[in-house]
Amino acid sequence: MREWWNRFRAWAAGRPGMAADLAEELQSHLAMQGENTSPDQARREFGNVTLIAERARDAWGFPSLESLWKDVSYGLRAMRRAPAFSLVVILTFALGVGVNTAIFSVVRQVLLKPLPYPGSERLVRFGEGTARAEGISVTWVNFKNWRSSNHTFEEMAAFQFTARTLTGRAEPVTTTGLTVTAPYFALLGMHPLLGRLFDGADDKPGAAPVIVLNHRFWQSQLGGDPHIVGATLTLNGNPFEVVG
Repeated sequence: MREWWNRFRAWAAGRPGMAADLAEELQSHLAMQGENTSPDQARREFGNVTLIAERARDAWGFPSLESLWKDVSYGLRAMRRAPAFSLVVILTFALGVGVNTAIFSVVRQVLLKPLPYPGSERLVRFGEGTARAEGISVTWVNFKNWRSSNHTFEEMAAFQFTARTLTGRAEPVTTTGLTVTAPYFALLGMHPLLGRLFDGADDKPGAAPVIVLNHRFWQSQLGGDPHIVGATLTLNGNPFEVVG
């Protein structure tokens, strides 16, 4: 720490003062070296004065920072001389950094960052494709056939994104949710904070429509009502019983 403090004091004193003191000290050493020899002999024995001065300046200051500052200054001067070219270079770098950041974010979320579910490494999302199109969607009939003939996976569940409008409670609110089969929450290792999740009876034809709320919607749209379980919400004009 003391060494860094001494360097900072020497640097803060300014280069002109440092250069003058260094030159005076080198001349003093040369004079002492040349008391019993010729000046040329003294210089040969003392060594390269310029090299010694450079090493001394490096020891007193911050050569890496000074070199960086020189590079930055040179770059700024070059940009002022060719502003159009500099703008193109900056935009190119910005676009490259932005694209790399976006790609890395997607790769991190999809491939590197584990899903926030227990045993996420065992979860598989799959679908079907045709000769004309490939994707991850599947028809309802095919999903039922897959599940009935499944001997590989512990459980299978289907889901579909849906947009519904909540009415009957203050202003209408459009929200995005999922239509899922009963095993969906159990497959992801989820547990209800209140009430229950879906069960096999909810999947049977003719069963009453029921809904499970996520925490954000419960808090923001329903005020975190602790008695919401058993209440009825109207979505797209249809009544849904809140079960969890």
